[in-house]
Amino acid sequence: MAARRVLAAPQTLPRTLGLARLGVRLERDGENEPRLARALEELGAVEDQAARERADAWLEAANLWRRLANDERASHCAFEAARLVPDDAEAQLLASYLGYRTPGEQTRDVARRTVDRLRRVAGSLSHEQADLGTFLLAEALEVLGAGDAGLQELFAVRERIGATPLLSVGIAERLARGSSPRSALEHFDVALRSGDLRGLRKPSHVALRAAEAASRAELFGLVHRYCKLAEFDPDLSDEVARLREQLPDTAAPSVPPSRLPPSAPGQAVARRAPEFMSAKSRVEEVEPQTRPARRTQIGLGRPAPRPGASEPPGARAVADVLAHGSAVARSVRPPAPEPEPGSKHPESAPRSVPWGREPRHVEEPASRAAFQPRTASERALLAKLDAGSVEAGLALCAELGGDAARVEDFAAVSALVVGLAPGSRSALAQLERAARASGDAAHALAVAHVLGCAGSERAPAPPPLEHQHEQVDLLRRLLFTDTDGQFPEALEVIWQSTHRVLEWENIRGLEVQRVGVDPRQPLTQAWTTAARLFGLSATPLLRSRAPGEYRVNVVMLGEPSVLLRGEPPDEPAQLLYDLGAALAGSLPPFAIVNAATYEQIDDLFRAVQSAFGPPETSRTNFTSTARLSALLWESLPPRAQRRMTDWCKEGKLTRESAVASARRAARRAGLFASGNLGEALRRVAADEGIEAGLLAGPEGLVQLCARSRAAADLVRLAADPVYAHLRWRGALAGASVGVNRRGA
Repeated sequence: MAARRVLAAPQTLPRTLGLARLGVRLERDGENEPRLARALEELGAVEDQAARERADAWLEAANLWRRLANDERASHCAFEAARLVPDDAEAQLLASYLGYRTPGEQTRDVARRTVDRLRRVAGSLSHEQADLGTFLLAEALEVLGAGDAGLQELFAVRERIGATPLLSVGIAERLARGSSPRSALEHFDVALRSGDLRGLRKPSHVALRAAEAASRAELFGLVHRYCKLAEFDPDLSDEVARLREQLPDTAAPSVPPSRLPPSAPGQAVARRAPEFMSAKSRVEEVEPQTRPARRTQIGLGRPAPRPGASEPPGARAVADVLAHGSAVARSVRPPAPEPEPGSKHPESAPRSVPWGREPRHVEEPASRAAFQPRTASERALLAKLDAGSVEAGLALCAELGGDAARVEDFAAVSALVVGLAPGSRSALAQLERAARASGDAAHALAVAHVLGCAGSERAPAPPPLEHQHEQVDLLRRLLFTDTDGQFPEALEVIWQSTHRVLEWENIRGLEVQRVGVDPRQPLTQAWTTAARLFGLSATPLLRSRAPGEYRVNVVMLGEPSVLLRGEPPDEPAQLLYDLGAALAGSLPPFAIVNAATYEQIDDLFRAVQSAFGPPETSRTNFTSTARLSALLWESLPPRAQRRMTDWCKEGKLTRESAVASARRAARRAGLFASGNLGEALRRVAADEGIEAGLLAGPEGLVQLCARSRAAADLVRLAADPVYAHLRWRGALAGASVGVNRRGA
């Protein structure tokens, strides 16, 4: 209290560095974020300290004001930080971002400063920062009248880091204003399908611009579908109505953008985006009180053809059906009956609706479908399903499963049911049938593999791991995101701060050697492939030939490494599972739990609580804990300290949560590497003391999922469409196994 009175006294002289730091420390202990932001501003204004420290204070204040929705004050703080550290990427990017979001038109002077800032730090931007920085640079170049320079910047970065949502929006908006709006549609679709637009565009507004481009290209079926997404925003209702009034009375479904021939020379770069799939998009930024509760995503892909309706030329590309897929095509999509020879009006003859689509090879992982009920009966069943009724979900699947035009809805509901009852044979059979109906052969085979673990029939074997394509960021998000949907960033921060001073498991006395790359050896072939897919090709694999039982674990020899002892098993699934689990354990969020001693792990998490937990946990009698606590506090910048405090409050920085996160990551990575759900479930049963023969019983999978949350998590992962497209690539050659089974 005395310290607060000193700080609250009228100041006749500039505040000293010591008083400013004391003010920040006191406000961190409270819950008043505006006061903390003001204290940080005072600290940043003190000139008697390094420019880097002043900039850190201004940046933390800027982020606090952003969280408090005070963009004007946040912008001022960010500009101060950018002035102090002109070569710091974070400061320059934040200043440019907040300057762009400031209400009013961007002036040429502001645009010129933005270009100077971003060009100065372009080489130091990470992949996560590059798409935002390039988008802002392109916008500033446009204000300066730089012609196509912005579009060229967007394409150049897209070639380097891939098609991110923000880059795709920037490209699409510029192409849509040109002479060939048709070429913009596939980029609009990537932006709508992928999600995060960093608060710079609303998905509903992007959908409206896409609808306008489709209208100019006379693709009226696409206009209808984009308008469905745009109309979720009540503010756009008039514009959507105006656009629909301009459409012809009968607008047939249009050809997806990726099926269209290039409309002009020089469009090759613009047409490299993946095939236009049945894109789903969330209206993320419509105000909650105006957004319908259950409207999550809208399909923008080609709908199933209506009876008697002819598809436009090129609507079904021959390249979509692989050479090995013809037999599956006959089982998944039976041809419609031909009209009688003597019929005068063959187009009016009764025809059955084709059920399902031909199996296709999708270059991008499938979107998770979402469901919007259309009738009172569907709404009632969905409400029961949301309340946890599996029976209601199966009844809803039965309603949707007979309608060829509701394939996406069928897939969405069956996925919800599997999420509720992952071991249910009926639920899995419905999901497999929905995947086959949508023509998604990879997902159908992945679910058939899960069904094989739920019964006595033979399950299709996963395709070889070396046939899978490298998509590191997507794979890591799928496997290692926590159950709350967040990446374990807190554990990574701890690793970066402490791994140089921790004591690691001692492997002295063991003769180990680094395994070389020899494609003739099954071990090195499996390791090289798995490490490539996880983005860990530089991680060393060490081998000890000392006598002893087979074992794979993570060790620290200057860097996280994987040590294999004994002779590897002959069964490839067992070896791949162990290698995948170990590779996951070498990642920064999990390396400490896997490689440190038990005593060191206890000490570390006591230190975390002492440094960032509530005041009552800051006292400790352990010298090593106090040393680690001081190291953590001193090594982290102020903004990271604040985040660590928040994570402690949320319970994310306990030993129990860290161990649980590491085990979950290892199991999921082992499943992906082996592709064998049965092997993964046997490991879970052994770890949790569940009898080994349980899975072989008629209801074994249901019982195992009921007894083990880890087993249920693995079954959900194995049935996920994104997992299927990352792990079951190239599976059409074996599609005859399991795909001909009719769903319930």
